[in-house]
Amino acid sequence: MPATVINYTLVQATIPGPPAQYSVQATITASPNTGLYLFTYRTSDGLFDHVSTALDLATYPQSTAINPLLAFYRHTTMTQLTPSSTLAIDNAATVKSRLTSLAKEYDTVASAFVPGTYPIVVP
Repeated sequence: MPATVINYTLVQATIPGPPAQYSVQATITASPNTGLYLFTYRTSDGLFDHVSTALDLATYPQSTAINPLLAFYRHTTMTQLTPSSTLAIDNAATVKSRLTSLAKEYDTVASAFVPGTYPIVVP
């Protein structure tokens, strides 16, 4: 399996105030191995919670409509608003770092599964 590649766009913007806010928006544009839904949101309030993990990809749906009783769902876009440009820059760096970690984690999980037939002996 080729290495996982995640392509995304990152938009940073200043929203005039007072007080001014700083926005970071990331949108997954291509990720053949993992799919596009890589941002995890809380079902309770619909707010962005974190960049998905490999376990999140296997556990949480792409919409609350699929199962509104689950704590989380996944989406293709995330937006964070912060009161300072420094926090916005940190958020952008964190998103990049977490997406990079997800790609590596996904490769590790995917390569651990080896198709085949294995004899099982139960004592």
